[in-house]
Amino acid sequence: MFIKRFHFMTIRLKDFQKDCDLSRNEISEPILERIYFKSFYSLQLLDLSENTNITEIGYSAFKDTYLRILNMSNVHLNILNDLGGVLNLMTIDFSHNDIVKINKETFKNLINLKYLDLKFNLINELDESVFKNLANLAELNLSYNKLIILPLKLFDDLENLRILDLSYNNLKYLDGFEKLQKLQELRLQGNLLRMIPSGESLPSSLKILDIRSNVPYFIGRSTFSNVTELISLDMSFTNNSIISYVKNTYLYFDKYC
Repeated sequence: MFIKRFHFMTIRLKDFQKDCDLSRNEISEPILERIYFKSFYSLQLLDLSENTNITEIGYSAFKDTYLRILNMSNVHLNILNDLGGVLNLMTIDFSHNDIVKINKETFKNLINLKYLDLKFNLINELDESVFKNLANLAELNLSYNKLIILPLKLFDDLENLRILDLSYNNLKYLDGFEKLQKLQELRLQGNLLRMIPSGESLPSSLKILDIRSNVPYFIGRSTFSNVTELISLDMSFTNNSIISYVKNTYLYFDKYC
């Protein structure tokens, strides 16, 4: 049986208890409205993935819930409004959608959010404050989008971020990682990087750095000077024949050789 409309809400939705899996249905409403979820008093997990008619989340749609996990991957989302400060929300999966831009208020006050997946969308720009106050975010995936440039202070509030994936975008220059003092994994492969972030721009906590399949033309002496904890560096498919290296570029890795 396929659920096609949210009018099934006439059912006593409190009977769903904490988990509600509505994935792979044929829900026809393009916009998720707040009224649909007013009876989800104790809802903690909501899976709406692969309902391909959904294009928009209405303002504060989940505000009346205690939602902790939201999966809306593989629908046709293209508009993200303010989620309404769902304070318990810890995991969001918006991957494989049609999102181009994100309202700067979308993730406002999601103070417990730890995992945010936005891969495989059409995002071409981000507001400087879109991730503001997400101090508990541990993993952010922005891979396979259309990003060309990132605001300098985009990641300034992400003090607990450990994994950042920016792979397979159209980024040419990057900076602004210096405040990510707990970052352990940085994936930049498949971009158009002409220069690699260097010195203190790369946090000393970094353990994995992937810059393969880029086109850098210069790697300087201080490029890896701050990443003394690095255990994995992938520079494959970077056309090393045209890269200009300064003497002692890899001096800081002697202990691993």
